[in-house]
Amino acid sequence: MDPRIMALVLASILIVVGIIGMYNYTMLREDLREAYDEIERLRIQYSTLSQNITDLGQRLIELDQANMEALRNLQACLLENEDLSKQVAGLTEELNETLSLLDQEKERANALQQELENLQNIAAKINSSLARVNATLTALQPWYQPWGPSSASFLDNLLYWSSSSISDLAATVIEPWYNETQIAVRVLLHIAETLEYRPDPYIRVPDVNASLVLVDEMIQPANETLYLGGGGDEDLAVYAYSLIYAIKQDNIEMYLITVVEKDTWTGLLIRAGDGGWLILDPANGYLTGSRVVMILGDLELDPFKLSREAKNDLVARGASII
Repeated sequence: MDPRIMALVLASILIVVGIIGMYNYTMLREDLREAYDEIERLRIQYSTLSQNITDLGQRLIELDQANMEALRNLQACLLENEDLSKQVAGLTEELNETLSLLDQEKERANALQQELENLQNIAAKINSSLARVNATLTALQPWYQPWGPSSASFLDNLLYWSSSSISDLAATVIEPWYNETQIAVRVLLHIAETLEYRPDPYIRVPDVNASLVLVDEMIQPANETLYLGGGGDEDLAVYAYSLIYAIKQDNIEMYLITVVEKDTWTGLLIRAGDGGWLILDPANGYLTGSRVVMILGDLELDPFKLSREAKNDLVARGASII
């Protein structure tokens, strides 16, 4: 397959990843807008309660003034007017009830103030998340490529960066004096010993019509594949390419290829020293004319279908990868 076409396919996948980021960004903005609406509602309630407290305070002053007037009258005619004593008792009870209501309103106002502060903290966290999403989208923007011939440069940039991210590891895997066949064998054995094949999971992403679709093609740079302990066939092929390119740079002719057959697979095409070609398919443990297996007694196992923990356990039991 033409590498430019393959690059277009890979670029479209990254565009889908970018769409996911924009979708998450839109959802976060919607959450922030709802939080601001809730804050405004609470502010209105708080303002209303403050006015109620002010009115109750004014009423308290009025009642207190009336009570003082009644007490003065009581001192003058308490012995002559029993009804006045009852009126004073009623005013005192009303005053106590007003004071109790005022305390309750103050407690409610304090609770609303605390809720308002909590929502403001949530809004600040959402703003911080939006800032991080914006920073991520800004950092990823140079990697977005439109459909067209210029998309080929995207794959070149990805593979160059991917090779740089594991250059120190590559120096421990490949000796500079290895020929092309030795390099291919060593890289395949290294992948069999340290990584495992993991099909990409399906994820939901929005399409051009804003409806969600399932996508199972994601491409990882080499350092992410190493960190996760494995990946799909494209990820393992990019990892193998990155290892070789980190050491050989442009001193070796190789291509990242995708073969569309009954079972589509991605691997490397490497020019051998005799002028022929080597096919390296890391996900299937295949190198032209041979296949990697794990031997334990009379058993032959596929190391790419085993987890790293299982492989380490089998090696400790005496298994070998050849």
